[in-house]
Amino acid sequence: MLTLNKLIILTALAISSNIQADELILSADEAFQPSYTSTSNGNVFVQFKIADGYKLYNNMFEVDSNANIIEISEGTNENDEFLGNVTVSKNIATLLIDKGNVSKREFNLFYQGCKDKVICYPVQQAIIHY
Repeated sequence: MLTLNKLIILTALAISSNIQADELILSADEAFQPSYTSTSNGNVFVQFKIADGYKLYNNMFEVDSNANIIEISEGTNENDEFLGNVTVSKNIATLLIDKGNVSKREFNLFYQGCKDKVICYPVQQAIIHY
């Protein structure tokens, strides 16, 4: 009987381990990967590669300094349990940013996202050098 109990416990632990492996949560840097290039007219094009099962909130993109967001990719509307009706981007998000009169050759881009129905990350910051 002791052997059977050990087998049951080991089986339960194995099943539990598989469930946890399926629920792997990426770091924000792994889930949301920005890349950027300067355009010929002096703007900056930013593209986020978004991991499967993750999303970025379009209304949470912000820049500091004199830079301005000109355009954000369309995204999809969704009813968020905490934020209500929002527009989110999944897989890819793009932004076109007017770097304005930024004296340094960089600015900060702030963004926020979540793993669907699991966890939301605090606001993240990417330093854009151009």
